[in-house]
Amino acid sequence: LVAASVLRDAAGAGLRRASPVFETGAKVQLCGLTEHTGLNGHPARVLRFNEDTKRYTVRLEGKSRVQVDPDRLLLNAPGAHCKDVPELAAPSGLAVSSMVAQTAAHSNATGVHPVVDNNIFFEGCSEACDACFAEHLQACVAVCHEGCQIYCKKSNAGMPGCATNEFWSAMPGGAPKCTWDNDPETSCRRYRHCESKSADGCPEAYLY
Repeated sequence: LVAASVLRDAAGAGLRRASPVFETGAKVQLCGLTEHTGLNGHPARVLRFNEDTKRYTVRLEGKSRVQVDPDRLLLNAPGAHCKDVPELAAPSGLAVSSMVAQTAAHSNATGVHPVVDNNIFFEGCSEACDACFAEHLQACVAVCHEGCQIYCKKSNAGMPGCATNEFWSAMPGGAPKCTWDNDPETSCRRYRHCESKSADGCPEAYLY
């Protein structure tokens, strides 16, 4: 993993971080946020660098995806502390899309399926996709084993509380051999293509 560089200001006024570079999958922590201060020190995993926004997309541990300015991230290494990164009088450095915010609200307000182990099975489509992307560095397809969607292997569509009994897995590459029918075991409809971006084939989170 590539550590973020820390440089001392020539005028001796304190620490000034150079543009850090993080590899996909790097474990980091958020630092120096001036608005979302409750997330300072929160661990995350790097998913990708967005060339358009010049921000990193990261998955917050136990929460949603967010986009963060590079100088608001610190490599999670022994002895690394947010106190080493001065808070700057600048925008918060954190961008949360409406879909991501909705997913975060869902995750904070509900429980998770007992099968979820955050290794093979995940509580949602985007969580499964992010883990797959970080491990294999390529687009993945997610499968709903149980959940609110009609294409899940076990569909609880329309049932109150279905979002708390949802679990997904993901695999690298394209979908395996399948058919365009409604058979829950062979249908291509059950595969959600995702590229670990803020907009992908994953459904939006249900809030019930």
